[in-house]
Amino acid sequence: MRTHAPTRLGRRFKVGLALGSAALMTAMSTPALADDATRSSGGWLPEIKDSREITGSALITGTVRKPDGKTAANAYVYATAWPDGEALGQLEEGDDVPTRVIAKTRADRNGNYQLRVANTLQLAGMTSAAGNVDVDITATDGSPDDIATDSFSLRVSSASADVKRTAGGVANLSLAQGEEDPVIKPVNRDLRMERYESESDGKRAGVGAKFANGCPVTGEKYLRSLGKRWVSVGMHYQTGPSGAKATYRYSTSAEASLAVGMSKSGKFGTFSGNGSLKRSTSASIGFGTQGPKTGIRHYTMYRYGLYCNTSRSPGPDFTFYAKPTSFAGGAKSVKSAYPKTPKGNCVPFRKGSDFVQDKSKMSSYSKGVKLDAVIGVDLTSQSGYTRAASLRFDFPKAAQLCGTKGDPGKSPGLLVARGAGF
Repeated sequence: MRTHAPTRLGRRFKVGLALGSAALMTAMSTPALADDATRSSGGWLPEIKDSREITGSALITGTVRKPDGKTAANAYVYATAWPDGEALGQLEEGDDVPTRVIAKTRADRNGNYQLRVANTLQLAGMTSAAGNVDVDITATDGSPDDIATDSFSLRVSSASADVKRTAGGVANLSLAQGEEDPVIKPVNRDLRMERYESESDGKRAGVGAKFANGCPVTGEKYLRSLGKRWVSVGMHYQTGPSGAKATYRYSTSAEASLAVGMSKSGKFGTFSGNGSLKRSTSASIGFGTQGPKTGIRHYTMYRYGLYCNTSRSPGPDFTFYAKPTSFAGGAKSVKSAYPKTPKGNCVPFRKGSDFVQDKSKMSSYSKGVKLDAVIGVDLTSQSGYTRAASLRFDFPKAAQLCGTKGDPGKSPGLLVARGAGF
């Protein structure tokens, strides 16, 4: 059976079990699984209270499945919080990453699980100024090769009006603020295990005692910067007959949901997307006005970093992940092919009118994060229109505005201006 060194949950927390990210994006390593007696007495992540013993609303819920699709009865599930992007951006190469395990549980016989957090949990240094906390979730049935992972951001809100704020985010935030129910809104995450080739044996992994791959002896480590990468944050289209002009602005506090890249070997071309993390801008960017006969995809830049998690099982077991850290800025627009728009999703606009889209669900852009040059694959990005990221159409003559997924005024997907006779 796999064993690990004891875990410390401190200010600079080093992972001795299998705590870490499974990246956009990434996969976390497997936690220490001892014998049944130890498991029942709390020997698995003993510093964290089992969610089944905590009352109140669940933080994360879902169902765990094995690689063959069957439910994973009694699977081990745990969640790990990461520092915010600003803190990650300040790490130097080789620095340990101060992650924090926030919840653990066992799935029931049908693979269903609920993660709850204790009302004393503090997230100082983990919550961004925008009110998000980045979380990795991992599930395993005890096999070193079968792991389910996901990465995402949770919105944190406080029930207390006197929560102190700092320039780096929310300080000393208790999720429950003395109340029974946590204040983080629960989310659903169904998990399906994937089968990875185990690298728990040092020789088989092809690394020496000092880990030539740069990974730490145990825990999380920042390996290197992947630089500033272009990220797709908006798309729109105007046909020639429409005569329409479009103006897009990506502003302060606008959020992009960016995928995380995960690999078990860290080799170029072995990364895949897993989950998504929200990153906010810190500036206002105008992409100018585009006239008719234009299909446009807009890009700005975010910084990415490469990280590694090492767990002991009993030999080293590695997980690499490419993770977004902070907003960099910049603006680039490239031509894009026109999408199909059903006539039922179109509405007419008279001459001299305009339309501003500043609220809709996020649209997903395949290959939206340009990482192919550094990890061998481009990842997905998502962006929605808010009051901080708005798109305006001006109609100098009568035309129609269409959505690829629905009406322009609701959740349109991509917007396309077409001629009045479309």
